Amino acid sequence: MKKIIAAMLAIVMCFGMCMTAYAGKYEKIGDGCYELWEGERISGVYERGVDVSQWQSGVDWNRVKNDDVQFVMIRMRSKGAIDPEFREHASGAASAGIKLGVYLYMNALTVEQSVADANWVLDLIGEYPISYPVALDLEDKDYYWDMSNDELNALVDAFCQTIKDAGYYPVLYLNDYWVRNKLDMKHLSKWGIWIARYGAYPSTSGHKMWQVTNQGYIDGIKEWVDIDFAMTDMSTLIPANSWKTIQGNQYYYRNYSKVKNDWVEDGGKWYYMDQIGLKKTGWLTDDGDTYYLGADGVMVTGVQTIDGVLYAFELSGRLMKEGQVEYDGRTYTVSADGRMTEYIPPETEAAAQE
Repeated sequence: MKKIIAAMLAIVMCFGMCMTAYAGKYEKIGDGCYELWEGERISGVYERGVDVSQWQSGVDWNRVKNDDVQFVMIRMRSKGAIDPEFREHASGAASAGIKLGVYLYMNALTVEQSVADANWVLDLIGEYPISYPVALDLEDKDYYWDMSNDELNALVDAFCQTIKDAGYYPVLYLNDYWVRNKLDMKHLSKWGIWIARYGAYPSTSGHKMWQVTNQGYIDGIKEWVDIDFAMTDMSTLIPANSWKTIQGNQYYYRNYSKVKNDWVEDGGKWYYMDQIGLKKTGWLTDDGDTYYLGADGVMVTGVQTIDGVLYAFELSGRLMKEGQVEYDGRTYTVSADGRMTEYIPPETEAAAQE
């Protein structure tokens, strides 16, 4: 019995050592240089971040920000529903000025389900300033071990391509063991990689992010938290100003936030995004001026025929109200409502009456 108890104690002690051997803050000790385990150092780190889920609650994101955390990856789903802490994490971190990324455990068994999952993600993140990747975590289901590489590749491609087509940057969250023993990295490496390996350097290179521990401690977070390193400047991969297409609708994001009730200029063309962020079409009155936006949402200028009536618009897009314009070799008078009528000189009109 004593031998059994001693053996159990040894196991507990070993387990405790394993759990704490790679715990810590992984603090910055120089420009892009961080201290790892037992004095090891890594250079070339662009930013330090954390990833969180419902297991981290009551986070003080301002304290987190002040503890050298530039980004956060937030879990989106738990047991088929939105992670209970997702919205709290996303709004709190964004308010503190921390860059947002998200991750989703993969549950799909068919390509159709994988696309549906991607669209679910897009619907949820559309209102948040996402400036870090959208990650697909491949570790959740043991039955993926029973899939062929071709089957798994198809599920991953369906999800990632849908995310990419929408205008976001997809990555795959993988542990180092899966990379070495299960996955077809020759195929999957076309997507960005977020690698997890604790206590040792990843066995592969070229990863965009590295989860270095699941036993990190950060000021403002009460529980253990995963610490991650960004190994590249994400702003070079994820533009701050861009169009995104979600469920067939186009939205414009300025500095990663969806533009609403405001003008957008892109490629020399002007658009007005309405109260939900969609392109306005037709007549628009803004700050006392009148504009017209075509069926494609582009603001018109110059002379335009609208519903069979000629109108004149300034180069700024504002509707002309009174004045004269030359069009198609003729002179037109512009009325107070912007309508154009051909100008007839007084003497010509008098002669015609005689």
